[in-house]
Amino acid sequence: MNEAQRSEYIARINRVCDHIDRHLGEEMTLGELACIAGFSEYHFHRLFAAMMGETLFAFIQRLRLERAAQQLCVHPSRKITQLALECGFTSPAVFCRAFKKRFGCTPSASRDRNQSQKDSSLYQLLRNSGKVPAMAGGYNGSKNRRFAMKPDVSIETMKDTRIAYIRYVGPYAGNAALFEGLFGRLGAWAGPRGVDMSTTYIIYHDAPGSGYRPADAPPFERYGGGCDEDGRMAVDICIPVEII
Repeated sequence: MNEAQRSEYIARINRVCDHIDRHLGEEMTLGELACIAGFSEYHFHRLFAAMMGETLFAFIQRLRLERAAQQLCVHPSRKITQLALECGFTSPAVFCRAFKKRFGCTPSASRDRNQSQKDSSLYQLLRNSGKVPAMAGGYNGSKNRRFAMKPDVSIETMKDTRIAYIRYVGPYAGNAALFEGLFGRLGAWAGPRGVDMSTTYIIYHDAPGSGYRPADAPPFERYGGGCDEDGRMAVDICIPVEII
């Protein structure tokens, strides 16, 4: 496979991943997704697994479960049956079995645990399941240097923005070289095309103020400008919210 063909295949698989992410609560068939990618069902199924490191079914199942885990954290009063159907599972029983297999506990037990002060975050839930490794060091890649953070919390409405992106699947915590490589690839593509990279984003699919609650969308980081003489960079930690 030459580079041009590989780039085209990546673009097609990314198109399918974006579609899946937008329609997790709906039924999706192999034929429908293969059509979006422009491949035969057989070729698409093999290609997806080879490029994503997991089968199509496993990918959809994982995203549905991770969304359900997030919703259990931010909407603890939501009924398990309602949550299962909203996340695309055919029945509460199917959802509960899949949830327990992935996270090691039932949805109701997870919700009860998340209500305690000791274990109230989605990050803790995913880390215990082996999905997210513990952070080894600061963003500067050093275990010995950490900067005190003084965050200012504000609510803002962001306008629709068209972005170019690179999708990465796999562990990332504490891996400064990974982020440098991804930004390098994106910069190498953007530079010759005159694409503005003064503002960049990192969007996570893992894991405020009064009158708001977390929305059903992934959190992300927004970067603008360069580093100061100490190697520090301003970053906005963005958590999508909706009015209650």
